[in-house]
Amino acid sequence: ASFFSKSLPREVPPPRCKYSKSYYKSRLSYPSTHHQSAVRFSQQQLTNQRNKLNKMDTLKTVNVSAVQNTWAIVNKDLNTHAPHFYVALLTAHPEYQPMFPTIANVPAGELLNNAALKTLSVNVLTKLSELIGCMGNPDALNAQLVDLANQHKGRGTTRAHFDNLSKVLIDFLAAKLGGEFTPEARQAWTATMQGINTVVEASS
Repeated sequence: ASFFSKSLPREVPPPRCKYSKSYYKSRLSYPSTHHQSAVRFSQQQLTNQRNKLNKMDTLKTVNVSAVQNTWAIVNKDLNTHAPHFYVALLTAHPEYQPMFPTIANVPAGELLNNAALKTLSVNVLTKLSELIGCMGNPDALNAQLVDLANQHKGRGTTRAHFDNLSKVLIDFLAAKLGGEFTPEARQAWTATMQGINTVVEASS
């Protein structure tokens, strides 16, 4: 059975990017004005930065509305949907469970109602909501992705981990959204997740 009520409107306002373009552009690309005199970027560092920005090209042709409108339905009740998604992820990839210390020893049959899993899953999908909300703001989105890459450094997280999560997410959305998850929406989500994963990988 679908988690979505038939009374829900077909279109829900999409999530918004809560940070300004100027904030992220200054935070990502160059030192703050307080440190510009003390910090100098080498030519190689600037080249690497440009290469990261070029990875955003994958996301420039995405149907943003298709992604944001479908995600908005899930985002309306993230506390309900997040644990179900994470259980789907850990069911498809049980080898990932030990990577999360707070749920590493929770029996599979108890995961859905586990408080630690709920906290973890809501945090992860809240971060995804921020990314989706920033899709119309390349500077902010790229900075969010660089932050995400930095958060995962030293954790043993690979591109394959992100790709597998993306596949489970897209299948999860298709199963729960039913007819709302059109072929166009699937194509948009596939391109979006590939673009996100590419920028995260390039920023690691």
